[in-house]
Amino acid sequence: MVRELMRTFLAVDLSSDLKKEAAVFVESVKQLCRGFRFIPPENWHMTLHFFGEISERDARRMTPELDHALREVNGFQLSLSGFGAFPSLKSPRVFWVGADKGAAELIHLKEKVDQSLKKLNVSLETRPFHPHVTIARVQDQSREADLSTRSTFHGRVIDQVNQVTLYQSELTRSGARYHSLFKFPLANPR
Repeated sequence: MVRELMRTFLAVDLSSDLKKEAAVFVESVKQLCRGFRFIPPENWHMTLHFFGEISERDARRMTPELDHALREVNGFQLSLSGFGAFPSLKSPRVFWVGADKGAAELIHLKEKVDQSLKKLNVSLETRPFHPHVTIARVQDQSREADLSTRSTFHGRVIDQVNQVTLYQSELTRSGARYHSLFKFPLANPR
């Protein structure tokens, strides 16, 4: 029997207004980042957990536990601010825009997700959680980008986060395409 696997992740979606605001800043740094593949704004999100390859059966098995846990977390406001890179701006492999308003709530949300996944014996990330939106990844190892002197991003748009989405990620030649599998509502939407 062949078991088909899906590449999946759990994420907080961003509104089109929030993405448009951040995209203006991202356009201003693109020319300084040769050798990086920029992710289109329509694919921007805040990942809470990357599952990797799992079966549809495993995804269905997790949804009741995650649904129960996430309904205990209140909806919250989110804005973006900051600009950084992993592992550093002097030696970047991934560029990101960070969370400002709502950062503490995202950390709490991630803790609730991890508690649920631990009950389900799902492997957890060992690195500390840093709420961010990945905007570019290194494509050419010989890239040259030192943005340590670049001004940072200060967003003004405020989103309302009322749900978390489980996505399937389909990798294609033209980039990743995301398909929503399940939406988990948060408590007390504002």
